[in-house]
Order: sequence, then structure tokens, then C-alpha cells
Amino acid sequence: EYNFVAASAEMAGRWEQFMRDGERYNLQYRTQRDDKVRPEHAALDRVTLPPSDSFWEEFYPPNGWNCRCTVVQVRKSKYPETPHDEAMRLGDEALQRDTKGIFRFNAGKEGKAVPDYNPYTIRRCSTCPIAKGGKDRKLAFVPDNEVCQACALVHQCEQLRGEVIKLGKGTIEISHLVDRADGDYDRLLSVARHFAADGARVVLTPKMTRPARFEYDCVYGSLRGTRYDGKCPDLKIDDYWYEHEGFVTDNPKRAFSNMVNHGLKQSDRIIIDKPDLTDAYMKRVINQRLKDGHHISEVWLNENGHLRLLYKKSEE
Repeated sequence: EYNFVAASAEMAGRWEQFMRDGERYNLQYRTQRDDKVRPEHAALDRVTLPPSDSFWEEFYPPNGWNCRCTVVQVRKSKYPETPHDEAMRLGDEALQRDTKGIFRFNAGKEGKAVPDYNPYTIRRCSTCPIAKGGKDRKLAFVPDNEVCQACALVHQCEQLRGEVIKLGKGTIEISHLVDRADGDYDRLLSVARHFAADGARVVLTPKMTRPARFEYDCVYGSLRGTRYDGKCPDLKIDDYWYEHEGFVTDNPKRAFSNMVNHGLKQSDRIIIDKPDLTDAYMKRVINQRLKDGHHISEVWLNENGHLRLLYKKSEE
């Protein structure tokens, strides 16, 4: 199985190269020409056809477990083309034992090291939109089958993975589900850059409205069992969650109060777009919240992209 996946990956890379050259060259099937070559594969040796021929959709190597066959580009003037029907007949004979069609695929064209239908899947995988990887990767319902249910979860995990950007000594991970057109995105990215530059691992998270339990746990699993279980703060910096708040208003005192109130519903660490207020006034508001029983660990101020710490809970 390892050899098969490795060979598929290598041949997929070759196919990308072939596609860059288009129809300039023909493709030729080649074996290793030693005593280990299977007779049915030996019959395919030197089959020569254009890249656009459908033969390569079914019989592009590897064509079996531990298959060592390959394909090379050849000049059209050097080798005659093999008749299509003859090539298909030889291919069918080579894979006559492959009754389930496990090896009849082109890793390069399909962009995967194993076909949708293989020893670990079921026949329905061949037509399933999730396995095909198209734009519509949702099912009306997930069949009551362990393979289908596991597949759906794995693809959800893949969708929740993010782009990782290295910055200074730290990194910024941006979930694929984050809406980069959202009005808060640029401000959150600016905040992320500040902390990543100091060596932090920052994760920007997607906005979720009543997400499925599995999706929520993939992103916010560390909040389970805490007072913020079910909440969706904006970003995670190392091991801690932070909520970013920003308001545009003519009443800065009301804006600051609202930002603190809204932010503390998501996390005890908040980052606020600084209103036109003195630090003394803002600290009085924070101290009053503490007296009222609110949990506040950190409050940061974002001043046009420059962050500074306004309040931090003292270590007990």
C-alpha cells in the first residue's frame, strides 16, 4: 500500500509536467524490462499515445500493487502511435483481475494518490460529491455507514484547517472558513501580526452560528467545560482565547462600555479599538466590572494597529 501511494504521487507529478507541455509530445508506457515484470504489464511496454487519449485515464501507472511501470514523453516522429483499440485491449488484459476497478484511474488527472473506490471504501464513493471534491461537498444526509460518516468528518476537518503564515518567530493560522471580506478581518489580521511578531502562535477563527458539535469542537474544543463553552471568540493566541471589539460612535464612553460588555461574553481576554478616552477612565470602568463580579484577565487597546496592554490580572 505504501509503495502504491508513493508511486501514484510520483506519477501524478509526472502528469502535471506532461500537461504543461500539452500535445507537443506523445506519452509512452514503459516497464522496467526485467524478470520481475508481470507478463500482462510487459504487453503494455512501448504503448504510445497522445496525452489526450482516454487510454491514460484508465491505464496510467501504477497498475497494481508494487507496480513499477512508468510513462515518459517521446517525440512524435520517433515512435509510431499505438492504435487506440489495441491499447485499450492490452490494458483490459493487464487489469483483468482488477474486478473492482481499484487501479483504473489516473492519479494526476484526479489529483489523488488512491481512487475514490479502494479496499477501504465502498462503491458509492465513486459517485459521492464529497469524495469528488467539487464545490458542492455536502450531502442531503450522511448514510448510516461507518465509512461514510468517517469520511464526512475527515472532510470537515480538512475544511477547518487553515493557511499558516510565518511571521517573525511566530505564526498566523487562518481557517479556510474565515471570511476575508468581512469588515473585521483586516483589524484581526493586524492584531495577529502584532502577537506573531513576538513569537506567538495565533489562530484566526471563523464566525460560526449554531455550528454542529463536531465543527465546534474542531475549532473551539478547548473551551468545552469552561464558562465560555459554546462561545466563539475571534482568535487564539498561544493557549488563550481573545475577543476583539470595535465600535464607531460619537459617544466614546458608551462605546467603551458596550465593547467591554460584549467582549466579556466571549472571553475574559479582550482587545478593544481604543476610543477617545483616558486610560484612567477606562481603568475605572474595568475596576467597576471587577467589583460587579466579572472575570477579566486582560484588556488590550488597539490604537491604529499598535497594541498595548491596558490591564492584566495580577498573579495570585
